[in-house]
Amino acid sequence: MKLEIYCDLLFLEVAVWNFCVLCLTNETVWRSAGKRRIYAGALISAGIYVAVLFLPASAFVRILMEVAGTLVTVAVIFPTKGFLGFRKVVENYWSCGCAWGGAAWILLKFFSFLKKDAWGVPFITLLQFLLLRPSVTWLRRRIKNGRREGTATLINGTKKICVKAILDTGNSLKEPISGKPTCVLDGLTAKQLWTGEDLFRAVPWHGVGDARGILKAYFLPELRLDLGGLVKVVRNVYVAVAPEEGKTKDACLIIQPKILE
Repeated sequence: MKLEIYCDLLFLEVAVWNFCVLCLTNETVWRSAGKRRIYAGALISAGIYVAVLFLPASAFVRILMEVAGTLVTVAVIFPTKGFLGFRKVVENYWSCGCAWGGAAWILLKFFSFLKKDAWGVPFITLLQFLLLRPSVTWLRRRIKNGRREGTATLINGTKKICVKAILDTGNSLKEPISGKPTCVLDGLTAKQLWTGEDLFRAVPWHGVGDARGILKAYFLPELRLDLGGLVKVVRNVYVAVAPEEGKTKDACLIIQPKILE
């Protein structure tokens, strides 16, 4: 039996496949990886797959090398903290891969008349790429942010403070000039990060009933979030100081969900 394999076409197909799966996985882990990491991961994974395919080794050894390459690639692309975070990312990656594989199988069955055509596989690959955006939108709408706790490290120059972080969909504050989502920090911690001489932005807010007013929002160069072992670094954000009635005894940061996008 003689087979002809076009390496460039195979590489492109696997790269597009990995790109789609990585994008879907990124949505399930609060977009902890940037676009450059996704692009690089798709290319590296495709390169590993093609290289292992042509190695003079048994099928079992090839499968082990593919799995090892996948684990290393996922570990590099998605920053995690500890084994639990890494395990969660791997589980989400394989779940998205199985779901996307099922979708590809359905497409191949639906377009079965293209199997004998040389353009069959490239057509399916292109179709998957075009369906990626609506799939990501569909997945994002069905992931419930809810109320989730973790830790946040606020960095302002030489000052570095770690507080409890709460992801709450009820927080919809935005800095009015830039339109950036704004988190809310308790007053005691805010005094440790900024002095009274720091410039601030006025952010309007309103709560339940007739509660409303203006909050002082300060610029924060770097914010590191750890939500269940999944680490995300957000730079150049605004953090508002909680109103008097909103202050708590414990240091706490209320995260605006859109800041994860």
